[in-house]
Amino acid sequence: MFFSPNTPMPFRTQLHAILGVNTMMDPGKYLGLSTMWGRLKKDAMCFVKDRILSKVQGWRQNLLS
Repeated sequence: MFFSPNTPMPFRTQLHAILGVNTMMDPGKYLGLSTMWGRLKKDAMCFVKDRILSKVQGWRQNLLS
């Protein structure tokens, strides 16, 4: 279970006791992308943009004769 930083600690502990599931601080990645974006989405997606541009450059080189 993952909570927002704004969630009060008493509510977290009560919900944890009721549901009996573990609490985590960082949920990790899904499909290679971070599940926590934060405020800097542009920086987080920069690697996707770079990969797409490199593939497009390869296509352009292959299409030129």
